[in-house]
Amino acid sequence: MSNALRNFEVNYQEVASLLEAYDIVKASSGQKSGRFKLDHLTKSALVILCSAWEVYVEEVTEECMATILSQCNSFKDDRLKHLHASLRDKAEAIFAEKKQGVLSERAMEMIEKSWDENVSDFLNESLAKFNTPKSADITKLFKQFLGLPTGKIPWVEGHCWDYQFDKEIKKGPYINDMVSRRGSIAHASGAAISLHKAEIDEYCEVVKRQVLKIDLWLYNAMKEKYQKVGWRAEKQKFKELTTNRSSLPRFKDRIKRHKGEK
Repeated sequence: MSNALRNFEVNYQEVASLLEAYDIVKASSGQKSGRFKLDHLTKSALVILCSAWEVYVEEVTEECMATILSQCNSFKDDRLKHLHASLRDKAEAIFAEKKQGVLSERAMEMIEKSWDENVSDFLNESLAKFNTPKSADITKLFKQFLGLPTGKIPWVEGHCWDYQFDKEIKKGPYINDMVSRRGSIAHASGAAISLHKAEIDEYCEVVKRQVLKIDLWLYNAMKEKYQKVGWRAEKQKFKELTTNRSSLPRFKDRIKRHKGEK
């Protein structure tokens, strides 16, 4: 289990607390059926859930990069070829910053630094701009910095909806549905986007599964390419992340709720 996964478990407790508050408030109202407006809690839970997912991706990438840097003694190592083009392009852009034929301060700093510091700086700059944790962005991140076979990333797939463009996606990484929903909530007026309790429960289920799958996949892929991983492979033992559900939520039911249909 990676440290990033342990931190996700901690961050997930905030989501669990909000959903517990939802249940307490609803129970105290005495309302047993019908629609109960507590969207402020479900929306907050989704935003925090998506943030926890984003932080997990960033932290596990940093964790893997630390292992790579410890295993490779030179930038000429064949296992680092995936970084050559990106770092070359970055260097060319920095060295092109000249004033009256004099190298820029950033270029001078790059000259003075060792290769591993430059790689770390490059990763930090990229992560600072990483704010849309969809599958395509994560695939690019893992490919560019970790050099792993991203075509084998075990995405939890399902029938999704793109809330940003309000369109159906027959099959795709389910995590994109959640991130798109977070975006629609963040950029819409308060009452414009509703989020039912059943929906946030489903998103929690998907993210828990996806984090566990990614963590195990990274362990195996890193060990195969770099012969070392910074954590031990363990079967998930989370108290709050255990699940007995075997299927994804039904697409038609989710879209009916999204559109306010019965």
